[in-house]
Formats: sequence, structure tokens, C-alpha cells
Amino acid sequence: MNDRYAIGITYLTNVELTPLIPRDEQGKPAVNEKVYLDKVYLSYIDSGPIDVINTNTRTGATQTRPIRSDYGSPIGQIPIGTTLGSDRVYTETGRRQVFARGRAEDIAVRIASDTPLNVRLAAVSQTGTIIPQV
Repeated sequence: MNDRYAIGITYLTNVELTPLIPRDEQGKPAVNEKVYLDKVYLSYIDSGPIDVINTNTRTGATQTRPIRSDYGSPIGQIPIGTTLGSDRVYTETGRRQVFARGRAEDIAVRIASDTPLNVRLAAVSQTGTIIPQV
């Protein structure tokens, strides 16, 4: 039997990503550039619920975006409208992108979870856009 069940132990996950820093041809930080964070990509294996939390460090505004399964529900929840059993715990393996548009210096991105299902991240990456200063 390969079913996974949660037994009351809570796994706390709280990872803050470093801001994007553009580099020039020599690999040195390019400080005269504006950088905008576009997307965060998460790859996960047999993972429970994952939230990506974007905080604007200037205004304090926060957006929480749960990673959703192929069924549309957040990972770890039983999909609504299916015939899957209600006594099972659902984990998932996959890769998702989360849009997190904002100036890299003004946005803090965290990956968080506080559930009995563990978070297993295989890879995290960020992409952005460089706008040269004139």
C-alpha cells in the first residue's frame, strides 16, 4: 500500500528567496540597472501544501498564492468534484510558475507551509527583466 497519511506532526517551512541581482559580462553586480522580478518557478516531489508569499517591502502589502494541483485545488486538499476517497492525503509532484511582478529591490518572496504534510522542493528559480538606466 503506497497511500500517504498525516499523523499530527506539523512541518514548518519558511524560506525567503534572495533578490535578483543582475551581473555584467565579468560576473560583477550591475548596480546601475533596474531589475523587475517576473516569475518564480517551483519544482516539487511528493509535496504537501506550498504557499508563495509576495511582500512589497515599501508598502507592506502581501499576496499569498497557494500552489495548485492539476485539479485546481491547492496541493494537499482533496479535489472537489472527483470520486477520490475523502480519507486520503494528497501529495503531488510537479513544476509550477507563480507570477510575482515587482521591482526586485521592493519585493520579498517567501515559500511557506505549516501543515502535517512535508514540503519537498527539488528546485526554485526566479526570472526577471533588466531595464538599463540611462
